[in-house]
Amino acid sequence: LVMKKITLYGTPICVHCTALKAFLKEKDVEYTYYNVLDDQSKAEEMIDLTHQTAVPVLVIADKEEKSDPQILIGFNESMIPEYELALGL
Repeated sequence: LVMKKITLYGTPICVHCTALKAFLKEKDVEYTYYNVLDDQSKAEEMIDLTHQTAVPVLVIADKEEKSDPQILIGFNESMIPEYELALGL
């Protein structure tokens, strides 16, 4: 089992971010959350990774960083299977 480092970039006013946080909590997924409204350096980091400004952005990296991270943008019910696969659930 590869240990994952999971990072969520979002905003408190984004309903899809709130839904994704609830999904991750329900699945007992540990992650680091960055509010890109309050943290300009993290907003820039997110834009560097994704070349866009939409949230939520979930970055799934292996802790050894031997491979490029997987990046998922957006969240809704139809995307749950994609998220479960990416997270190894």
